[in-house]
Amino acid sequence: MPLAGNMQSASMFPLVPLMLLPNGVFLSHLVLEVATGAATCALLRRLGVGTAAALGCGAAFALDGTFSWFAIAPVNVIVSLPLALLGVEQVRSAAASRRRGGWALLAVAVVVSVYAGLKRSSRPSRYPPRHAGPPG
Repeated sequence: MPLAGNMQSASMFPLVPLMLLPNGVFLSHLVLEVATGAATCALLRRLGVGTAAALGCGAAFALDGTFSWFAIAPVNVIVSLPLALLGVEQVRSAAASRRRGGWALLAVAVVVSVYAGLKRSSRPSRYPPRHAGPPG
């Protein structure tokens, strides 16, 4: 499976079947932008921000130009950021009220991030930061 092993192919990303449609690239970017804005709005509402401010911030994050500037594979990972933060907030809320659960959305965000195809963006680095010169 060379495409599954390729770092930027995103062959398992859920929106890949949209590429079979005549305007598949446009539709996949549209779905990514709407999902990013909706997840950001839901995160901010969960954090107690007002509806108008949450809608404005969700629209600003979805339409900030990242999807047009980086119209390649790394843009697929962007939607997982607000989803992961919302998942972490749900897990924190469940733990604070001593109930189980809240992990489903965080798991979905991690899976979307890994399936997006860019491993550098979806996992923390295993190596310490490199410096320009020797320490000291």
